[in-house]
Amino acid sequence: MTAHRAVFVGAATEDTIAVVDSYPEADERVLASATAFGGGGPAATAAVACATLGVPSALVAAVGDDEQGQRVRERLHERGVDTSGVITIPGATTSHSVVVISQGQGTRAIVNRLGPALDITGSAVALKLLAAASWVHVDQMGWAAVRAVASSVTDGMRLSIDAGNDIDGLTLDRTALYAPTRASITRRYRTADLDTAMSRALARPTRAPEAARM
Repeated sequence: MTAHRAVFVGAATEDTIAVVDSYPEADERVLASATAFGGGGPAATAAVACATLGVPSALVAAVGDDEQGQRVRERLHERGVDTSGVITIPGATTSHSVVVISQGQGTRAIVNRLGPALDITGSAVALKLLAAASWVHVDQMGWAAVRAVASSVTDGMRLSIDAGNDIDGLTLDRTALYAPTRASITRRYRTADLDTAMSRALARPTRAPEAARM
């Protein structure tokens, strides 16, 4: 098996994207200035970005045995991402997001249908990818999956966490890079002040805040 410097673990979705001038009101119809179909999911998107920069990259994720799952695989392969660690779950439906981008407000709104849960405890391919990786990057779907097989991950592996979405029970021990959004870190550490939230994250990296523990 080829050793990958970076392995990404988490969500892989099919996205439908629409660009509008402003969001519709309830029961209102608006016209899109552009639409597009593509792949998404924090882990999958990061894997594509890394592969585009020339870093050997692999994705560990779960998709359904449907057409959307096949398209997710094909798009990733076309972008140079190793998909040998993508697990197909029989009878499951691949995650799908509808993303509406408002040009007037400079924001986006996302409606997501969750896909199958990610469990890599029984995937020999995924475990080998993790054991050989120099860097492992996880998102809200990947953190618990990697945590469950922590004994299979070498001490020299560096871990980064995309915490833009809330992660239940998240702790930051063995973490080289913690990447929350402003909204997620202030929510996690129960303060509206960004500097305070960052200080709390640095002061207690090995345990979850009281409100976030399971």
